Amino acid sequence: MADSKISDLTALTSSASDDVLPIVDTSATATKKMTIENIFKEIPVSVGINEGTPLAKLHVVRDAINHSTQSSLAPIFVEDDTRPGIFISGNLNNIGIIQFGDNSSINAGEIFYDHSADKFSLRCAGTVQATLADGVLAPETDSDVDLGTTSLRFKDTFVDSITVTGEVDAASLDISGNADIDGTLETDALSINGTAVTSNAAELNILDGKSFVDEDDMSSNSATAIASQQSIKAYVDSTTSDINYNLTKTANYTAVAGDRILCDTSGGAFTITLPASPNAGDKVHVLDAAASFDNNNLTIARNSKKIQGATADLTITTENTGIGLVFYNDTYGWRILVDAYGVDPTEL
Repeated sequence: MADSKISDLTALTSSASDDVLPIVDTSATATKKMTIENIFKEIPVSVGINEGTPLAKLHVVRDAINHSTQSSLAPIFVEDDTRPGIFISGNLNNIGIIQFGDNSSINAGEIFYDHSADKFSLRCAGTVQATLADGVLAPETDSDVDLGTTSLRFKDTFVDSITVTGEVDAASLDISGNADIDGTLETDALSINGTAVTSNAAELNILDGKSFVDEDDMSSNSATAIASQQSIKAYVDSTTSDINYNLTKTANYTAVAGDRILCDTSGGAFTITLPASPNAGDKVHVLDAAASFDNNNLTIARNSKKIQGATADLTITTENTGIGLVFYNDTYGWRILVDAYGVDPTEL
């Protein structure tokens, strides 16, 4: 081809990689040629877009952020003072992809966004491992992804609720709310409200299915409830009060409901006065403490209520006698219960 002026050459709208351009070799003071492919392959400088001193092979600046104090080891550096980023756009039913490869695999890892499903996916080792959709971070396959390992654990986790279908393995587990466990709870140590539980398994099994009840009168009569020590004591005290004589008297005394009186008349006769306003079921008991009722009689003053339906006081003249008086009503008054065996009530 004959030499021509540049102004006489035909203009090209596209080029091929083997097209050539004239190059002036300044070291040889001669004009040479080079293909377009080799020209771009051998460019030794970085490219800056809106940037005169690029810090990477491609340095793109929208609004500068004084990058003189910045550095980048990446081949692409994107810079903006408000919202630096890379925008990837596709149609509604497509996906946007960022792929990671190496010299043995072109797609070793991948992050992609599925526009139609509004879902991010994370691919590792050529397989999707986890997805992030609206409100849900989940594994791609059920029971396939671990959160941490036995040697690499997360520090703290704060959640509203946890549903576990398998095993929970923890060096320590602090639960401030409720724990609903359908399976087996296995622990080497247990504390409740800071108090260590020292009972062994056999002792705890005794309490299985039992509830604790604090009832002084044992009114629930439950076959599974366990009474508190306080309620047992109160109940025993109330039921044994009818057995124990709690008073000793040697002189006149006005009784109150529930009194069980040891009466010692060895020093002289005296009177026990019954309560003035008894209720049905109220009881008063007296017992000849010194076998002296025959010599020094004990008088039971009715205090306006009847005794055995009669409007008269009762005088006990038989030694070693003990009686109980139980109030019924104003018509029948105090009813006599004979405590001593072998005693004829007519001989009181």
